[in-house]
Amino acid sequence: VRAEPYLTGLIIGAVYHFYKASRANRAAVSPAEDSWFPRHRLSLPWHILAGSFLAGCACMTKGPFVLITIGAGFLLDWIWGKEWDQFRHLRWWLAIVLTLVFVLPELVCLYLQFDRHPEKLVYGHTGVSGIRFFFWDSQFGRFFNTGPIKGSGDPFFYFHTVLWAFLPWSLLLYAAILRRPRRHVPGELICLGGALASFLVFSLSRFQLPHYLNILFPFFSILTASYLYGVHRRGTRKTIRILQEVINVLLPLLVLPLCWFFRFNGWLLVMVVVAVLAIAPFVLFRSQDLSAPIARSFWMSMLVFAFINFIFYPAILRYQAGTQAGRYLATHPKLRAETFSDLGGTPVAYLLREAPISYSFEFDAPGMVVKLPVDSLPRIVGGIIVFAPTSFRDTLTAKGFRVTPIQHFDFFHTSQLTGEFINYRTRANVLTPWELYRVAH
Repeated sequence: VRAEPYLTGLIIGAVYHFYKASRANRAAVSPAEDSWFPRHRLSLPWHILAGSFLAGCACMTKGPFVLITIGAGFLLDWIWGKEWDQFRHLRWWLAIVLTLVFVLPELVCLYLQFDRHPEKLVYGHTGVSGIRFFFWDSQFGRFFNTGPIKGSGDPFFYFHTVLWAFLPWSLLLYAAILRRPRRHVPGELICLGGALASFLVFSLSRFQLPHYLNILFPFFSILTASYLYGVHRRGTRKTIRILQEVINVLLPLLVLPLCWFFRFNGWLLVMVVVAVLAIAPFVLFRSQDLSAPIARSFWMSMLVFAFINFIFYPAILRYQAGTQAGRYLATHPKLRAETFSDLGGTPVAYLLREAPISYSFEFDAPGMVVKLPVDSLPRIVGGIIVFAPTSFRDTLTAKGFRVTPIQHFDFFHTSQLTGEFINYRTRANVLTPWELYRVAH
């Protein structure tokens, strides 16, 4: 499971409470900020405690690098506003100590699991320190590409990733970041600093994945909303209106060809529904104000996301062979009872060490899944269940096993879509056949 969905809420929650703490018992610099400034005498310790707790949970989720996202914006805000006294406040030293206290559960667990057991083999090494991995290898190791998990980063990777990942607001986001910051907007510089510092770290890192950006979406959203709220020049509003209307037309025009080329069940009906729903916001929101194209953009984003999550990806996941095989076993208990071997009373299915990895089968299959070399497969009366590419049938037969296919599954790496796969005419050319086998001696 990705850590970012949890991390997103923890980070923005910590920033919110620390922002409240930073404004506690201070004078508002503008009427817009006044309602944001805590006045109750107990508000400061509460916000420090809550912010530290959420920051500690964020650290336990992904490591200490998240403190850059949480803290960088405050440094920018204080320096820009010349709030030098913030650096001397006891509240922030207390927050650091409390955050470390809230991280202790993970540090203790890592010590007990790894540091106390130097004999454990981890990534081919013994004497591995879990605490060192937490503070260094899992973070700086990825950044400098010296850890066990390596990548080949592109410094411009996230610049173009934002363009599609933050649709339909990505162009507005760039406009919000490039404009001159305005100090009277509550927390705007904090969002800007947190987003830009993290974006820079991600871009310079050698290990990059698109979903890392998810933790910055709350900051992006606040910056974009603040920008839209503050736009008053007629020419700028007209430009925004044109840009958003172009996006509002393009989004459904990208969905309709997907229906046509993929040809999932009921694709023609889906095309009609999408077309009707794409026209609807132009009928419902007809104001000449800027709110009309923004409302249409929201409508279109919900339409596209609903299509992707409830129609398109469920159709694609039919080709995630491991998931389909796991679900097949889950719905055939008699088959499992007849052919599963037992490991300490736990049902077991097998993957071949020589075959490609299938994490989805390990996740969805009922019972345990064990990876073994072909030569080490147990020779049990009645047979065992093996999930492997169809091409491995001859390998198993050559080793003296009797192989009986149970069910066929088509496989494609669904997180790396290609035009050949999406096009129903060429899809068969890029599918890899996998099988559930009953393997007996």
